[in-house]
Amino acid sequence: MVRIGPDVAACRVRTRRQGVLQALGHDLELAAVDFVLSFSPDGGRVSGVFQADSLRVVGVSTGTPGDQVTLSEADRQTIERNIREVVLQSRRYPSIAFEAQGLQFDLQPEAVAGTLDLCGVRRNVVVRTRREGASWIAQATVHQPDFGMEPFRAMLGGLRVHADVEVEITVPAERLSGIARPS
Repeated sequence: MVRIGPDVAACRVRTRRQGVLQALGHDLELAAVDFVLSFSPDGGRVSGVFQADSLRVVGVSTGTPGDQVTLSEADRQTIERNIREVVLQSRRYPSIAFEAQGLQFDLQPEAVAGTLDLCGVRRNVVVRTRREGASWIAQATVHQPDFGMEPFRAMLGGLRVHADVEVEITVPAERLSGIARPS
């Protein structure tokens, strides 16, 4: 079994804003800074445990390509606190877990069904994988209401986070030698 953490792999979460006041908000890119991914060659088993309080803001945009916004430290801390306390309820649900079997680690794009345990709700999700250069990339869309989560709202609901959140995990291919099929 191969175990990999944030010192080698990356886990990014991307949110989009919506609502009549969306021009006042930001699309966010978050990074999980505390997680462990486990890969097993037996049956192509993959699992991950992510600490719910470990998401950090790493990018902010207005949605216009190339338009990056700088947040104050106080704004960044407020966003991270809202994610921990309001959205993920990390004290009540300290970890997020994912597990899938049957991953082929082929060079072709692949869709794999797995289970995600988020905010005390366990549901099936589909993860799309692909090899891109020297990395394996896995992407999934998480529909927050499927997990009993209400997307974050501000300004009387005029500014909301879209219910669909994109999650992307990138792992260097060489770390999966012995598991991945030879290229």
